[in-house]
Amino acid sequence: MGSAATFGQAIEPEWNISRAAAISDNAAMTSLLAELPNNSKEGKYYVTCALVRQFPSLTEYYNYQLKGGQTWLDFFEEKRNQALAEHDDHGGTLPYHATVDLADDDFIFMCENADFVYFYIGHTAGDPPPMIPRYEFLTSLREKSPEKASSAVLDLVQRLVDAIDAAGLAYDRDHNFMSSNTLIKILPYPIQQAHEYAKTLGKKLEAELRSIVISRLIKLKKLRSNASDMIVRPVAVRDYLERFKRALEEERSGADEIR
Repeated sequence: MGSAATFGQAIEPEWNISRAAAISDNAAMTSLLAELPNNSKEGKYYVTCALVRQFPSLTEYYNYQLKGGQTWLDFFEEKRNQALAEHDDHGGTLPYHATVDLADDDFIFMCENADFVYFYIGHTAGDPPPMIPRYEFLTSLREKSPEKASSAVLDLVQRLVDAIDAAGLAYDRDHNFMSSNTLIKILPYPIQQAHEYAKTLGKKLEAELRSIVISRLIKLKKLRSNASDMIVRPVAVRDYLERFKRALEEERSGADEIR
């Protein structure tokens, strides 16, 4: 990562990137921003710079460099042609990109046009400070000049900060999946409310499903108990044939009445 002072040159070229996962970016930014004054009651927040990544960097093609003049459509057309040639030679199942109209594919459109922007808002304080989220949005900056791209990003960041300030914040203690830590995380209020509503609805659906299952099990138990209460008694052959004859006659008379 470079800096504006060095015109994008690496600050520490020899940095051991294998240690990059020792602390998450959320935890690092929470610790840094928690040291700044918190003026959220006044509607003022410290906001980090916004980092921009092209959409392909979020996919399995994060380290692929397009050849000179090559587009993502060209890249996937080349992969499709290779897949079709291999299929003709060896058979098998065609991959996804060899079975669709590439010119109208959403994934390729995103690779060619979408940019991923993320930043942090310093609405945290205390010891330990609640964990802040990473705010993200998708936009398209490829065809814009650096000045227009910067202006567009700053405008979107300002709108998001205003929206979060208007909606308010909530604290989440539920999402400590597979962790013994009881970390408190900050979320925009609408997201936390949606989570609570989903939990309430889920419990209601679970209770209804349990009631249906129990009702079915009770019916099955009654059927089985009725069968076990039956007493099988031997019947003479003549009596059985007479009952069978009467049943046939009743069935025929019922059919004649319908006609």
